[in-house]
Amino acid sequence: MALANRVRWPGKKVGVEKGGRKALDLAMRVLPLVLLTTFSFGFGGSTVFAQGSLTPPGAPGPLFKTLSQVEPRTPISAPTVISNSGSYYMTTNIVVTNGNTTAINITANDVTVDLNGFSLVCTATNGSGDGVNIGGVNNVWIRNGSIVSFANGVRLLTQARGIRIEDMYLARSRENGISGFFLASPSTGMVHIARCIVEDMGLPAPTTVTFPTGIILQGIPGVIEDCTIRDIRSGLTGPGVGMFLVQVTNSIALRNKLIQCPTGMSMAAGVAFRDNISIGCTTPFSGGTNKGNNN
Repeated sequence: MALANRVRWPGKKVGVEKGGRKALDLAMRVLPLVLLTTFSFGFGGSTVFAQGSLTPPGAPGPLFKTLSQVEPRTPISAPTVISNSGSYYMTTNIVVTNGNTTAINITANDVTVDLNGFSLVCTATNGSGDGVNIGGVNNVWIRNGSIVSFANGVRLLTQARGIRIEDMYLARSRENGISGFFLASPSTGMVHIARCIVEDMGLPAPTTVTFPTGIILQGIPGVIEDCTIRDIRSGLTGPGVGMFLVQVTNSIALRNKLIQCPTGMSMAAGVAFRDNISIGCTTPFSGGTNKGNNN
């Protein structure tokens, strides 16, 4: 209403009725100058900055890390010798046709082999090749897959520390599922075996080995827990054994299942065993230190 009646400007008095249009034009021209002066000097500044370049500095970089950056791993797709420390994973099943060929031979410390759900398979009916050999090295982890029809599923060639074998299926070995057999006094090494299924040792029948075993540790302590061992056949000179732990001290067998083994568990006095169950075994438990709830 005020503008409709009269527009006031410094030094002038203009009626809308007479000069309204000219006054409005003048106001629109002067107002930007007033605002510019206010922003330049009224806030203590003396410069008005223009907007920067709108041109991007370059292509955007990657937002995520690659698998090799998160966990550097080396793929395995054929029989191999692992001579460098690191993490390895299988990308396919590996089939061996020569019975004397070992599928994976580990000769370096600090190695992880993830079978990644795949299998090592030997199609020969005789020979000394193993699924995995661990030769005189420490801190090795084998996990998450199957080993079928080798002489031994996993074999330790010398006493070692920090050996872990977990979440494995080992079947139809000619000799043993997992073997650490050393004719020596107990070492300070250690093997941890957990959540493995071992079955059908001593095939093809009739076996030519002395006595097949599911898991054998001689001269190296171990912890064996939550494993299932079944259908171990007798050998040329003695009954098959589900778990054979001799010449060892400070070892534990816990929560294992033994099914259809002539001898379920044969143990040295230095092996404590508890919460193990057997069925169909002629001699369920022999030796060891019984900590209770074994039947």
